[in-house]
Amino acid sequence: MPHILVIDDEKLVREATQILLSARGYEVSVAADGKSGIAAVGAGRFDVVIVDLFMPEMDGLSVMRAIRRAKPTMPMIAASGFMLGGGRQPMPGF
Repeated sequence: MPHILVIDDEKLVREATQILLSARGYEVSVAADGKSGIAAVGAGRFDVVIVDLFMPEMDGLSVMRAIRRAKPTMPMIAASGFMLGGGRQPMPGF
């Protein structure tokens, strides 16, 4: 089965995603922030990476750019539970 890396700063989102994907037979690893996610991609073998777009310190687009430089053919899925008009500020340029 494919090995999926989930990069998300929200613990409950990481855990829920891991449970749902594991229940469907996928091997799932998680990272709590962009820096650890980039390090995991460099150190491991993943078939796809799911990246939260709105994270503190390093936003998802920056994470995806760094992964793309290191692994140009890595499939990635951008995801977010962020809603415009919510309490968090959108990424610069959004």
